[in-house]
Amino acid sequence: FLHGNLIHFILNMSALWYLGRRVEILARWPHLAAAFFLSIIGAGWATVSWLPNQTSVGVSGVVCGLLGFLLVFETLHRSLLPRSARRRLAGILVSLIVIGTLGFKFVDNAAHLGGLVTGAIYAFVVFPRSLSPHRPMILKRDLAIGVVGIFLIGASAIGAILMMVIRVL
Repeated sequence: FLHGNLIHFILNMSALWYLGRRVEILARWPHLAAAFFLSIIGAGWATVSWLPNQTSVGVSGVVCGLLGFLLVFETLHRSLLPRSARRRLAGILVSLIVIGTLGFKFVDNAAHLGGLVTGAIYAFVVFPRSLSPHRPMILKRDLAIGVVGIFLIGASAIGAILMMVIRVL
């Protein structure tokens, strides 16, 4: 994960830790892995589509993906958490909007939006209101989602490294 500077890295890692922990507690690790990977794809696709000549660094698209996941999940299953928890998420979203609209030319708002929408769609499809998020043990489907997510993250990393090596040669 390439970042612009140390503060950028610390902010993104802190947000990933906070939001990732919440996703894991509420939906379990396979869905954290799937939401993480799908948010990478959604954020990357949005950047390439809307800003094809711009270089982007960081994992804020994934941060926004996890935020989108939690906003939808906690709205559909609001009985699981107190209102104050949803307010904190809304506060994070407002902070991202403010940072993105203050005129910082280096903020990749396309990645933010792509990740946010991807995470939200994933939560809406996988955890609809009718499906109880309380299941006593991990399901085979959850394990498969996690394994596929981890495999795809690894394959993406290997592909990115190979692309960099090919460019250097």
